[in-house]
Amino acid sequence: MGSNHIAGIDEAGLGALAGPVVAAAVIFKPDEVIPEVNDSKQLTSLKREKLFKEIKEKALCYSIGIIDIELINEINNIFKVGLEAMKKSVDGLKVPPDHLLVDGRRIPSVEIPQTSIVKGDSRSFSIAAASILAKVSRDHLMIKYSKEFNDYQFDKHKGYATAGHIKAIRDFGPCVIHRTSYDFVKGLCGEFSKEYYASEELIKSCKDIEELNALIMKINKKYFSDIEKTRLKKRIKSKMKYFKSRRS
Repeated sequence: MGSNHIAGIDEAGLGALAGPVVAAAVIFKPDEVIPEVNDSKQLTSLKREKLFKEIKEKALCYSIGIIDIELINEINNIFKVGLEAMKKSVDGLKVPPDHLLVDGRRIPSVEIPQTSIVKGDSRSFSIAAASILAKVSRDHLMIKYSKEFNDYQFDKHKGYATAGHIKAIRDFGPCVIHRTSYDFVKGLCGEFSKEYYASEELIKSCKDIEELNALIMKINKKYFSDIEKTRLKKRIKSKMKYFKSRRS
């Protein structure tokens, strides 16, 4: 007797320096086909957005598994993080799958029969659909983060190691969604004190230029390393520029 409920699974965000890892699992009816579905990396953002909606409408069920930055830094092994995200997506399916098709690996903590397909996002319809769900879901989260942490322009690079992103980390230090357990990120910014991160949160909460000016005075009175003080002041300057642009 064949499998009726086959789930495709894929993830997005393993190679990023910031933000969550997101996985998706999706099950279609046996005869369902969406001709334009392909590996998400081979599609434009506009095409992914269109297919994202169509996949959700036509899927028998789908689930998104998100591993946030706290757990990423705690596990400190991105391969294991990817497996955890995929397991979470499988566990969230409302229709129990008979079989799993997984992009390039097996999920050891899942007892459902599964097949690992190398380059599965370009060889399997359901894995390709999962890759689109995972990629677009993660992109939407990073766009939201870009509004909260506007110094880093997460909407443009989605947390990956572009030249602009690396420069922002060097200029401003890491924010709370950066993967500070990564040696590469540590090398870019060094280890910062708890007081630094507390001041970073205070800067984020400031409502006007007057509050920022008062915070500069507090920062000058406290002990910070030279690099911490420089980056906090750069962050304040950036937020002041933002407030001034709103006034004009």
